[in-house]
Amino acid sequence: MKRVFDDYREGLDALSFSPAEKNELVERLLAASAPRRRPWVARAAAIAGLALVLGAGAGVARATGAIDAVAAYVASAFWGGQASDDVVGQVGRPLGASAACDGVTVTAEAVYGDRYAFAVVLSVKREDGEDFEGLLDSASPSSRGLCFESMSLEVDGGEKDVVSSGSFSDADPGDNAHEFVILANAGIGEGGVQGSTARVTLGDLYVHGAHPGDPDTPLAEGEWSLEVPLDYEDTTVELSAGQEATVGGVTLTVREATVSPLSASFVCEVGSGGLDLATALPVTVTLVDGTSFEVLNGGSQVSPRPDGGFDVTVGVIFDRILDVSDIASVAIGDVAIEVPRG
Repeated sequence: MKRVFDDYREGLDALSFSPAEKNELVERLLAASAPRRRPWVARAAAIAGLALVLGAGAGVARATGAIDAVAAYVASAFWGGQASDDVVGQVGRPLGASAACDGVTVTAEAVYGDRYAFAVVLSVKREDGEDFEGLLDSASPSSRGLCFESMSLEVDGGEKDVVSSGSFSDADPGDNAHEFVILANAGIGEGGVQGSTARVTLGDLYVHGAHPGDPDTPLAEGEWSLEVPLDYEDTTVELSAGQEATVGGVTLTVREATVSPLSASFVCEVGSGGLDLATALPVTVTLVDGTSFEVLNGGSQVSPRPDGGFDVTVGVIFDRILDVSDIASVAIGDVAIEVPRG
């Protein structure tokens, strides 16, 4: 499994589809799965590779470009970042559960979340107290050289659909621990995850080869399984809905929208032929000081409509924890939604 994501990326790079071919592929996939709802898929995946995403099955615990800012997120999670201590205390809960296997201990340090999204911060360390750095090749010096061969994340025993990604970071180079952060989204239609129980299962710890094509080196073999209660405070704020926009000749209507210190979620209705567009629309956060940033972490879920259109749920997780009062608006594509004051 540890090669799955690399193989998937190579597959995407080799694919080239026209818009018409993409729509035909989507229609075939929807026909094959109807009337069931489309599972969550990573927003970073091109629609041309949707069949590969669905075929991959379990989540892959490899660093992705969508979470390159994970080190900043860890710092924000532990030390507050842009948010006040009160906000961090509301959205976060310390944990402490741990699992040990083959000389490596994985500890669930904290969980941060809201109604539809959460982040689990795990520490990974050797039981002998030594650091991993001596095992990492100089050509791959950061903790992103580490990877788990497999990762699975279930909420309420798999009853709620979630999309998740994980990445290593080293929040404090002075200690022997490396952080593994899992970011997860659930659809608005799932009824939320706050108050639920998640289970994280990781398998086989490796270090990447120093150069492309070099074999990965096993560091510890076995399985680490941890239960994570999602019992943080729900700070989700409902936003206004009903906004419409026409993008690329396709009408998009926002039916539901929420924002929290951690994430934003949208339910949009798009017309026929608009699936490719809707699952790729950027989400942008604008702060009250005038600065803005695009959010890349997240997933999307698709349900076909009888009229040939689609209901698309989009959920994104910020790379920092924010005070909602510092957010002026969130936008999906060109549809900007103001955050209520007070």
